[in-house]
Amino acid sequence: MNYKRASTIELILLSAAAYAAIPVALSEMDPQLVSSFPVVLIALKVAISLPVVVSAWGRSRFLLSLKDRNILSLASIQAFFFILSLLLFTMSLASLDTPVAIVIAETWPIPSAIAMGYLLRDQLSRLNGSDYLWGSIACLGVVLVLDLPSKLDGVDTSTWIGALLALASAVAMGLSVAFKARAVKLMRDRHHIGPVLSYFLLQFFFLPALPLFAIYFVFLSGSNPEIDVPMPSLWAALPWMIVVVGLNFSSSVLYSFATLKLKRASDGFVWFFTPAFSLLLFSLWTGESLKGHELIGLTFILSSNLLLTIAADTSRAFKSLVLTVLAAGSWCYFVPPFFIENEFYFDALSILSIFFVVILVEGLGQVSRQTEEEERLLIGLNHALADKDTHLSDAFQNLCRRQSPVSFKRRYHLLRRALIADGYREIAQKLDHLAHVRNRTLRLGRHVSLAACLVATAAIGLLARPETWLAEMFITVYLPSMVFSFFILIEGQLDQERSLFRRLTTPSGDHVIRIMSLRSPRDSVIWSLILSAFIIVTYAYALSLAPA
Repeated sequence: MNYKRASTIELILLSAAAYAAIPVALSEMDPQLVSSFPVVLIALKVAISLPVVVSAWGRSRFLLSLKDRNILSLASIQAFFFILSLLLFTMSLASLDTPVAIVIAETWPIPSAIAMGYLLRDQLSRLNGSDYLWGSIACLGVVLVLDLPSKLDGVDTSTWIGALLALASAVAMGLSVAFKARAVKLMRDRHHIGPVLSYFLLQFFFLPALPLFAIYFVFLSGSNPEIDVPMPSLWAALPWMIVVVGLNFSSSVLYSFATLKLKRASDGFVWFFTPAFSLLLFSLWTGESLKGHELIGLTFILSSNLLLTIAADTSRAFKSLVLTVLAAGSWCYFVPPFFIENEFYFDALSILSIFFVVILVEGLGQVSRQTEEEERLLIGLNHALADKDTHLSDAFQNLCRRQSPVSFKRRYHLLRRALIADGYREIAQKLDHLAHVRNRTLRLGRHVSLAACLVATAAIGLLARPETWLAEMFITVYLPSMVFSFFILIEGQLDQERSLFRRLTTPSGDHVIRIMSLRSPRDSVIWSLILSAFIIVTYAYALSLAPA
């Protein structure tokens, strides 16, 4: 991970930490004032922005922004979605507990990353399948922080409607953040307005959203007919209001600086650390220790972000290992065992492990032998075609890059016909040998046998485990190890990311063996060990806190 991307992630982390401190400050204020504080916060932000905009320096740049149709539309749209998010969130509170609604609404980084991929497509790379996976894992961690799985029993229709409203609030907030990022970028590029000044100027673009303000006030007054905060409470809350406004300013400006430097839309998932920071700050502020489900949720968030943004280890085997540890440990914590006593528990798992190891070793040996023979034939063909016509060498390189069976078969027939037509039957014979080696892949039955062992292990280990810490610790180590080994075999057979050859930039344009550039030890080894150790230690402690 390069320095520029690391600094961007640090800015998002600092922004999340500042935002996470806001609930701690709100906890010290009067509850009636907190219920209407979103509107109060916007009013305070507009009030502190007024002197900046009224000044000659700020007024000139504000008028420039108003004359720019793109900035005007983007800023107005972001304000509209922001107020819509507040409105939907307030409506969700009628049928949802406030912590649950907050957790659902805090999943906005996913729709924000999707929208940024389109609005900032000249700057950002769009999300891929892996980004969606790890973003969902981080989102699941946010859900586990509040132990939502244990609260879903017997929910009525109104609760699900409230959850949908909170989810719609998250989508609206994500769109607001994405449109704001685009507006801040245009304000800097076209009018040299930085994130600090743009923070003050954008507050006045809430004016087109006044109809939503009116709806918000009507709904708020309808659901809370008696909001009467005593004057002493207002004076006591004034310092905390100032703190909240300062934290909001810091968080917003830091995030705007980060979006200007953002290169990957998925880096915004670092914001999922916000509930983690909030829990830690609440723990430090109140002196209460974290609960087991909170630790598990934090582990989901940290693991997904470490794998996605820091890229500790990009192999499929390590990713599957982390996913299995998270799944197995969470199952052991949240789901009680079905059978309390099972004297043949470890015996059954031991028998499965014997079959698994035998099949795995044989499969790995076959993959290793096949890969070595195939690479030997590829190197020989590359040398044989080095001094031949260019179209033959290019056709061979196209063959090397086509890993799917259909593409490989098509390129094989094209190259074979060209070799025979040019009189190179000996080289065509070597090509036939290569095709024969490629056909000797692992049979599907090997993978089915290994998968059956994994399913049986999961069924015995997770469903019929004895109610002891020994079985739970055994599962969190044994089952992920089997998955890790299984995916090493799959990865060895299906690794299609790089070609064996690369073309030199010299005038001759020869194709030589590609030397893989290894990841630095700091990124590949240390971070992977830290992540693995953190997960194991966290689950060991969380399982000790599991309810009886």
